[in-house]
Amino acid sequence: MILSVVFIVPQEKSLETSFLITYSIILLFVSLIWFGIRYQIKDQCLLILIGPIRLYSIPIEKIESINRSYNPLSSPAASLKRMKVNFDGGMVLISPKYEKQFVKNLKEINPDIYNGISWENENESILTRFVYSIL
Repeated sequence: MILSVVFIVPQEKSLETSFLITYSIILLFVSLIWFGIRYQIKDQCLLILIGPIRLYSIPIEKIESINRSYNPLSSPAASLKRMKVNFDGGMVLISPKYEKQFVKNLKEINPDIYNGISWENENESILTRFVYSIL
């Protein structure tokens, strides 16, 4: 009986240590993703970066349209109030901080981009717009 107690105590401490290490790594990864999402316009391309990792490099000439989306799918967007960027070959959901300026900068490079975002109805809550998009 005493022998089993001696073996249990070191195992609990090692489990506690491994839990703290695992938890710290997960917290660091989530923080990097949450606070490290950036969108850059560089060399006629839209770059989507998460921390030091370049996730997407989309030529701005291939962007066809930008629309509002409240889609909860996993994407490089830290908000539910998202912009859906359709381009030749796919789509991506993003949430830049200054949306109007971002769209203006993209349209300066490619004036053929269709902007389907209505800026007038932006006063409704995100939850209300999300429910509308589901219906």
